[in-house]
Amino acid sequence: MFSRTKLWGSTQIFAVVLLNLSFSTSIYALGEETIPAGEQADIDTASNFVNNTMMEHAKVKDNSYHRGFHTKAHACNVATLKVNPDLPESYKVGIFADSSPSEYKAWIRYSNGEPGLLNDNRSGPKGFAIKLLGVEGAKALPAEIEPDGLTQDFLLADDPTFQLKAAHDFTTTGVNNVNSLLAAPSFLVANTPQVNPLTKDYWSATPYSFGSGNAVKYKVEPCESNSTDGGILNFNKLRSALYSALNTQDQCFNFLVQFQENSTAQPIEDPTVEWTTEFHSLATLIIPAQGFNNDEQNEFCENLAFNPWHSLEVHRPLGGINRLRKDVYKKASDKRRVANGAPIEEPLVTTTTDMEAYWDQAMAPLDPPSSNNCATAFAPLFILSAAGGVFRRRKITGL
Repeated sequence: MFSRTKLWGSTQIFAVVLLNLSFSTSIYALGEETIPAGEQADIDTASNFVNNTMMEHAKVKDNSYHRGFHTKAHACNVATLKVNPDLPESYKVGIFADSSPSEYKAWIRYSNGEPGLLNDNRSGPKGFAIKLLGVEGAKALPAEIEPDGLTQDFLLADDPTFQLKAAHDFTTTGVNNVNSLLAAPSFLVANTPQVNPLTKDYWSATPYSFGSGNAVKYKVEPCESNSTDGGILNFNKLRSALYSALNTQDQCFNFLVQFQENSTAQPIEDPTVEWTTEFHSLATLIIPAQGFNNDEQNEFCENLAFNPWHSLEVHRPLGGINRLRKDVYKKASDKRRVANGAPIEEPLVTTTTDMEAYWDQAMAPLDPPSSNNCATAFAPLFILSAAGGVFRRRKITGL
C-alpha cells in the first residue's frame, strides 16, 4: 500500500510531467491559423467603429480626413531594400527568392502611433511602415479588391508585441471605451519618449506566412553608423532629428526575420506573446541622404495607404489581428483618400516617371530648415489650433 506521502509525491511528479509536455508539444501545425467562433461579427463591429466613430473624430472642417491612427508623420523617405546575397535556401522565399529582384525601391513612413497630431516630446508608440515598389507575383488580396497592386508593405512598431490578442479584444477595449480611446488610448504602450527614429528597433509583432508551412515575424534594427543626435526640442523634434541626420549622411536598417519553431511557444493567434526564437538577416534597408521638405513628395506619400495585406501570397498576414486589419484598414484608407481626392489604387510608380521624379527631387540639394514649430504631418497638412482646438488645413514644410 502506498503511503499518503508517496502518493502525493507521485501526483506532483505526474503534474510536472504534464506541464512540461504542454510547453514542449505543439498543438497546431507551424503557420496554422485557428479562427474563433464569432470573429467575423467582431471584425464587422470594429470596422464600423473605426470607419464611423474614429474617422469622424479624424474629420477636418472641409470634410477631408487624416488617419485615425498613426496620424502624425515625422517624415516620408525614399529608400532601397537590398536583399542579402547568398541567403540560405530556406530563406529564398517571395521577395527574397533568386528569381526576384535583388533590390527594391521603397517608401518609409515614420509616425506617432496614437490618434491626433501630438507633441513628439510625449511618450507613446511609434510606427515604421515600409512600402516596397515593383513587387510582382500572386497577391494575398484578390485582384477585384486591389487591382494591379505591385507593392509589398511591412507595418512595424517599436514594441515586439501587439497590445490586443484578437478582434474581440478590440471590440471590448475600443468600441466600449470610445472616450478614453480617443483621449488616451489605454491599449497603447506608453513607451519612453523617442529621441531619434533612426536609433530604435521596430517589430511586426504579428506573424506572416513565409512560404508553405512556415510562419515568421519581422524586425528592423538600426545600423551602428546611424545618427543618434536628437532634434530641436519642439513639437516636431523627431522630424527635426531625421532632417538633420539625412542632411549629409546615408542611414540604414538591418531587415531581419524570426521563424516560428513551436506553435505553442510562438502562437499565431496571440500577438501579445513575444517570440524568443533567433532573428536572421535577410536584407539591408538603405535610406540615402535626402531632403523631404517638398510639398509634392510629401503629399504623394501621405496619400499612400499602408496595409499588411498589400502582400505577396507567400508572405500572407496570419492571425486574428491581421484578419481584422484586412477589412478595417482597407475601408478606412479608401474613405480617407476618396474624401481627400486622392487615388485609392496602389501606385504603379515603377511603370511611370513619378517615382523617379520624386526620387530625384528628394536627392536634390536640401532646403534650409524652417523655425516653424507647428504640428507637421505632410501636405496637405492638418494642424490642431492651440487657440481653439479646431483642426485647420494648412501646408507646412518646415520643421
